[in-house]
Amino acid sequence: MKKFEVNEIPQLLESREITQNEATELLWVDIYFNREKYNLKELDEDDISDFLLTYRRRFPNIMRKYDKRKADFTTFMRSCMMQFKSSWNRKRAKAWTESMSVENSMRKSGDTTDFSFEEETIDAMERKANAKNGKEERQAEDKRKEEREVRETALVLALKSCRYIDDSMVAKLSKFTKKNEEDLHKIIDGLKTTMEKKERIQNLMIMRRNKSFFKKRKLNAEMEHLEEDCGEYKKVKSLYENQLRSWKRTNETLTHRYVMSPKNSEIARIMGISIRKVYYCISHAKDEEKMRLFQQMFRQGMEESAEE
Repeated sequence: MKKFEVNEIPQLLESREITQNEATELLWVDIYFNREKYNLKELDEDDISDFLLTYRRRFPNIMRKYDKRKADFTTFMRSCMMQFKSSWNRKRAKAWTESMSVENSMRKSGDTTDFSFEEETIDAMERKANAKNGKEERQAEDKRKEEREVRETALVLALKSCRYIDDSMVAKLSKFTKKNEEDLHKIIDGLKTTMEKKERIQNLMIMRRNKSFFKKRKLNAEMEHLEEDCGEYKKVKSLYENQLRSWKRTNETLTHRYVMSPKNSEIARIMGISIRKVYYCISHAKDEEKMRLFQQMFRQGMEESAEE
């Protein structure tokens, strides 16, 4: 997924262009690398990691409570982070007070063993483990996101070419996208219905183009048997040029206006996604590196489906 501004997150969630997990990830990354924007600049690398790991699970809930009529999203999140920080600092202060109390009690009882090094080591190990788990979680989420994108893109491209898909292709598409085969047939038939009017106009345009082609060829043959300086030649030449223009114009129209594929808006409607998402998927077909990755994942997915 391409990079978005944090203020776009609510709109992207509302239009279902990103999932709740993706929104949480975008917010997590922005806070981590832009601590000053959220009044967290006093937290060092270890502190910000602990802070985000503590409150990350609450991000979906606070995003659902956001009201765009009251403030922009960044201002709202800054306010939330300040509240979280106050709570976090209180908990840390309480933990420190308790540790000091235990240490004082141990001194009074005559136990002067220094556990500070051990505690620091345990804290460091916990932070390292949390950071590793966070990294593994992000990597797993990235992989799931890539797989979702591949399946969505395969489905969008297939629906865009629905006029030329046969039953065997639908069966393969069903296995790869994990969509019910019967449902896919219904979707494809529905999209084909939306193109019926377009197809009738295309057939009329093809007939008109063919008619112009044969007329201009006939007129060209007549010109070859006439003297160029005679009046009949000029008349035939004028008719020929008219038919040539008509033939070129009809060809141009067929090439650019009557391509037999459903509208992106129809695909978005029938898939229940935004039209922006449809354009996003189609753009992958123009990205060679992205398509190589998709083809590799498609082959792997088909092999896994066959094994099942």
